[in-house]
This record gives sequence, structure tokens and C-alpha cells, in this order.
Amino acid sequence: MAMATSSCDDLVSASTTPQSKNRIVTYLQAASSTPFLLPIVGAICFALGRLTKPQNKTGSLRSPAASNVSLQLACFLKDLRLERYIPQFAKAGFCDVNDLEFVDEDVLVSFGCSVKDRKRFMAARRATFGGSLPVLPEAAHPSPRARPRRQRMASSTVHDSFMSTSISAPSKSCPSSDSAATGESSEAAGMAGLCELCQRDIDVLKRSKDFAALTRQLTEGSMEERCQVAETLQILSRDDIMRELIADSGVVPPLVTLLRDGSSSGKSTTIDILVHLASDPVLRRTIAAADAIPLLIPLLGEGAGDLAAKATNALWLLAADYTLKPAIAASDSIPALVKLMRDGTAGGRAKAACLLWDLSRDDTLRHPIAEAGVVPPLLNLLREGTADEKSKAAGVLTNLPSDVLRQPVAEAGGIALLVELLRDGTEEGKANAASALWRLALDDIFRCPIAVAGSIPLLVQLFRDGASDSKWKAVGALRTLASSALLRQPIAEAGSIPLLVRLLSIGTKDAKTTAAATLYYLSLDAAWRQPIAKLGAVSQLVQLLRDGSDEGKMEAAGALSNLASDEKLRASISAAGASPLLVQLLKDGTDDAKTKAAGILLKLVAVPELRDSIANLDAIPLLVNLLSNGTAEGKTEAAATLWYFVAKDAWRQPFIEAGGISSTVDMLSEGTSDGKANAVGVLWSLVHDDTLKRPIAEAGAVPLLVRLLQNGTSDAKTKAAGILMNLALEETLRQHIADSGGIPLLAELLDKGTSEQKIEAVAALTNLALNSEVEEVLSSQGYTPQKLQETLGSLERYAILSMNLVDDFNENTQT
Repeated sequence: MAMATSSCDDLVSASTTPQSKNRIVTYLQAASSTPFLLPIVGAICFALGRLTKPQNKTGSLRSPAASNVSLQLACFLKDLRLERYIPQFAKAGFCDVNDLEFVDEDVLVSFGCSVKDRKRFMAARRATFGGSLPVLPEAAHPSPRARPRRQRMASSTVHDSFMSTSISAPSKSCPSSDSAATGESSEAAGMAGLCELCQRDIDVLKRSKDFAALTRQLTEGSMEERCQVAETLQILSRDDIMRELIADSGVVPPLVTLLRDGSSSGKSTTIDILVHLASDPVLRRTIAAADAIPLLIPLLGEGAGDLAAKATNALWLLAADYTLKPAIAASDSIPALVKLMRDGTAGGRAKAACLLWDLSRDDTLRHPIAEAGVVPPLLNLLREGTADEKSKAAGVLTNLPSDVLRQPVAEAGGIALLVELLRDGTEEGKANAASALWRLALDDIFRCPIAVAGSIPLLVQLFRDGASDSKWKAVGALRTLASSALLRQPIAEAGSIPLLVRLLSIGTKDAKTTAAATLYYLSLDAAWRQPIAKLGAVSQLVQLLRDGSDEGKMEAAGALSNLASDEKLRASISAAGASPLLVQLLKDGTDDAKTKAAGILLKLVAVPELRDSIANLDAIPLLVNLLSNGTAEGKTEAAATLWYFVAKDAWRQPFIEAGGISSTVDMLSEGTSDGKANAVGVLWSLVHDDTLKRPIAEAGAVPLLVRLLQNGTSDAKTKAAGILMNLALEETLRQHIADSGGIPLLAELLDKGTSEQKIEAVAALTNLALNSEVEEVLSSQGYTPQKLQETLGSLERYAILSMNLVDDFNENTQT
């Protein structure tokens, strides 16, 4: 405050000079801008009367039209945010705060005040002018019309100490006579008393000691007095500073007892105060510590009036503190809220749904809420409620446990109601409807019914036009629906792809992740890969691969893997800079991300021109590590990718140095069916190198290859026989193959296998027969070396003839 630091003597001396008016005005201006000083400002203005009337030419506090309005009245109206009506008050002759006695609602209507402004004014007038003011001498400038004067002091119940000293108002007559000197002396004395009171009572108010009388009245007073105190606190609690003072003063515990003992009006006023206090997060626990929650819960049952709605609103504000939710739920509030939602007033139903929505965010409270029978009232609100009630009902449904939510909602027509809300609801209602549909769609049996109800175009529209939260929930629902193969086409045809690609560039990290996941599902259909790529998705997905969260990188890798299934898109994926990022993902990504990265690299290395550039990024050791330590799917993808690399001599050494042979052999026993087939493919490429035959055998490959002859896939059997054929070229390995049981299985393959398998099997047996002991065994079974050679020759001639026939057929077909 400009003059707050001035001493009392300074103010007194200033008041006797021509400049006194300006200094006093400055002081009052500063004081009136501080809410907890307004009662003091009122006292000063009453005492000074019209002494501080400003001069328009030198900077007026008010406009010329309102120059007759006293500063006290101007401050009063300003505090109520009604300063725009000051000219009407002046024109009607209401120039002083004393005149407010004659301002009723009819007068306010004539001023053009809104209903809200009228209510605020009348409540403030009753509360602020509730006590008696000292009788002050008449001002020199009489009121425009004669009327009785009833002097009242602002908030006298709270601030009795302000008027404990009698104050004389200054005279306004000309200071040209002795009376002028007397007036100046009176003015100085009045100012001295006021300043003394101000200096004392500001500190008292800050220390909240002024509330001691209130606390006594709330504890010891009659019910009427207690209700009057509550009305005063109701006005004061609207101010931020006053809220803190009220909470710190110890008034709250005795005030809360009105919730139990007070009349309906007293309870309502008390709840209003608690709502004001609870709007400050710091004060919520103060209210809870005063045991307000158990006293608010029974009021929820009074659903016929507004009391239940007000109590629900207070509990909702308290529930914003998560530590208070268990206390609210433990007090039997949930059944009462469900009943209020079913039988209460419109406002009560909406507030009950809102509180249940908040409580249902706590995982531990979802089942109790569901078990209280909340679903039927929620669906009834969706069917017959107001727009706000429908929105809150959908919000509660979103948080209910899946096992409780889905079947009852679907059977009662809830899907159609949610889709209707998605079409016609408020912004919040649409967002909650999308969220509830998203939750329902997690169960695949509801995805098609949700789509059939017409949700997909509405979700896409909300995705396009909704607010940020609405977009997020809409795309989440679309993502879940897109996991159903039947719904991908309608989702794409509804115009979602451009929106998803745009979201990849402008969304938050979570939004980008969801967009990438949705594109992953859509790109599972080959028909949508090119449209997705043409809209620029490849570069955005690569960017997400670089900067996204772990989940975002994984989803981006999945979408890129699907796009890479189109051979025409592989070069563009590589050109966008995907390869280094995929190799980095192999190094430090999650297990799932490594698997997806290996899957994309598998498709990229299928392009010969890209193979060397990827190998030069040191991808081979990382793939070998994935072969040893990855998930089953990751090992399968890694083995398939390595198969491409080891086919070239230059890239075998990095593979061997990384321990690739032993890791590949281990796959023959531990891998999936596809994984074993890929591992056999790697060994089949390696075994043609004579220097690698013995290392392969020493890694334990022979028994595992023999087992594949019996249990492997058709392709695995063919390649296993081919590897054994090459290993049998090593003299030291022939007996090892025979001892591992290879001869009877190769013979069976020769007898019953495909033509290719028969060729590999007879070639393997021919090489094994180079060992004399093995030759004796084979001859005893009818497989003499001569017969094996004849069989091999006939099979090779048959194979050549078959290939020629196929070539001729293809040529004729093309012609």
C-alpha cells in the first residue's frame, strides 16, 4: 500500500493541509484493493464522509457521471464486480453506502442488473451491513432526497473491535472562520483514531484473532446466532485471503457441526462455505480433519432438494485429494450416490455421477461402485438425462471394471446410447462416449456391434474436429477397433489415414504412439500400405523410431515392418534413414522392439542393394546376440535375417566371431518350428564352406539335424539332409552321423520324401557309404554303392526334366 507505512502522526498532520485529501485518497485506494482491508476502508469512509471527494480535473477515482457516489459505495460495488452500475446508482440518487437500505431487487432490475448480479448484491448487503454503525454527523453535502439514515458497519459481527472507539466525522464547512479550525482539529482527531485502529486491527486480522468471537458464537451461541455467523463466513469465504484466515482460525470444526444440528438453511450455508474452502487444494485436508465427510454423507439422502446436490459438490471437491477418497467411499457414500443418481434432482444426478466418476478413477473403488448397482442408473441417465448428466454417466462407465461393464451395457442397449452421445453430446460427452466405447471394444465380441451402430464415422469426425482430449480418446477407440480385420476397411474409408499421418507429426508422444499403432493395424491389409506411404507416413514413422518413447518406437517399427512387406516401399524406408535406427534398436531397445527391428531388417536385406549397407552398421553381432537372448519370435526373425548375410563369404567372419554357429545350433533344439527352419537355412549356407564343417559338427549339430529328419517341417527335412550330405564329405564325421541314427532316417526319406528330399537323402547316403563300416550297414539294407549311384542319377535326371517342363509351361503361359 502506498501509505501503509506512514505513521499515525504523518497522516494526522497531512489531514490538516490542502494536500491531505489526496494523501487520504491514495491510502484508501491502496487499502480498497486488498480484500481483507475492505471493512477498515468502510470505517474510514464513514468517518471522513465527503472529505475525500476527488477532483475530476486532477485524476478522479470515478467518472464524472458518478462523481456524487462516495468512495465507500464505489469500493463496495467494485468488490462485488458491480462497478459498471455506479452511474445508475448516482443518477438514482444512491450516493452513499447508507442509501443501500433503500435499494431492493426492483431497483436493481431497473438498473438492468442480471439475476446473478442481483443475488450477489442482496447477499452482500445483508451480510456486510448486518450490525449497527455509530451515528456520524450529517455531511455538508446533503443527500439528494430526504430519507432516514441507518448507519451500519461492514461485517460488524466479525469486526466489532473496529468501532470500539468513538469516531467523529470531520466538518465540511469552509475553513475561513474559527469553525474551520475546529473542523480541522476534529478531522485530525478522527484520522488519528482511525489510523490507530487500522494499525492495530490489520495485524489482528492477519493473525486471525478476530475470528475468536466467531468461534465462541459457533460453539456457544443460539442456533440463530450460529446461522448468522455462517452467513457472514459465507460472504468472507469467497475471498482467497479470507479463506486461508478462516481455515487457520479454528472456525471450521464448530462450523461443521451445523451440518448435523443446523436447519436446512444453515446446512446449506455451511456447505457453501466448505465448497469455497475446498476450492483451495491446501484446505481440503483441514475440512476432512474437522470430520466434515461423515456429516456430509447423510445429506446425500436428501435428494428431494438442492441440499444433496450441494453436499455432493462438496464431496467432489474433497475427492480431488486422492488421500480422502477412501474416507468418502468408506462412509457408505457409494450406495447413497447411486440412489441420488436414480432419484435425485437434475443437478443432484449430475453431481452424483460426477463424484462417482472421480471415485471410480481409484482402482480399489471400481468394484464397490459396480457392485452397488450403478450400471442401470447410468444407462437411464444416458437415455433420459440432460446433456451434462449423460456426459458424466459415460465418464463413470469408462472407469468400471471390464467384467462388470461389458455384458450389462451391451445387453441394455448401452452401445447405441453411447453412439448417440458420440453424435449429439457436448464436447465432454463425446469424449467420454468415445472413451467408454474404447473400453467396450477391448472385448473383441463387441467390436463389430460398435461399428454396426455407426460409431466409426463419428469417431473419425471427433478425431478430426474435437478438442485435444477428445481426439486422444477417439483415436484410441479407432486403434482398438482396427485390431479387427473386418473393420480396417471402413476405418480407412472413413478418412482416418490422413488424420493419423498428421497426428504423427503434430501429436504428443503418446498420441504419436497411438497413431502408429493404428497405422500398424491398417497396414496389415496390403491395400492400405501404398496410401499410407503416399501421405508421408514413412518419414514420420522413422522420426518416431528416432525420438519416440520405448512404446512409440516399437509401434513405429511394427508399422514400418508392415509397410516393408511391400517390396516397392523398402527402398524409401531405407532412404528415410531407418536402417541405423533399427540397428540401434537391436542394441538398446526392449525385447519386443528388437523383435520388430529384426523383422524390418529381414525385409530390407532381401533387397541385395541394401544388404551391405546394413551389414556395415555392425548389425550382424547384434542379430547373433538376439539369436541367443531374444524372445522366441525375435530368435526366429534374427535367424532369417542372418541367413541372408551368411550366404555371402564376406559376412561369415563377423558371424563366426560373434558366436553365431553355436547360437544357430542351439536354435535347432530350442527354437520354434519356423525358428528351427531358419537355423537350418543358416547352417545350410555355412556348410558349403569346407572350413566350417567341423566347427558345425563340434557345436553339436549332427544329432539335432538327425532329429529334424524325423520331426522337422518339409523344408527343414530337406535342408537337414543337405547339411548331413555335406558333413559326410568329411571322413571323420561319417561314423558320427551313422552313430547318431542318421542312416535309417535318410533311407526313410529316400523312400517316402519329396523328389528334392530324395536327392538330398541319396546323396548323403552315398557320401556315408565311403566309410567301409557304414557301407556294410547300407549294403545289408539293400543300399549298395552302385544302387545309390543309379538312384541319384535317375533322381537328378527327373529333377532336370521337371524343371524344364516348368520353364516350358511358364514360357507358354506368358506367350
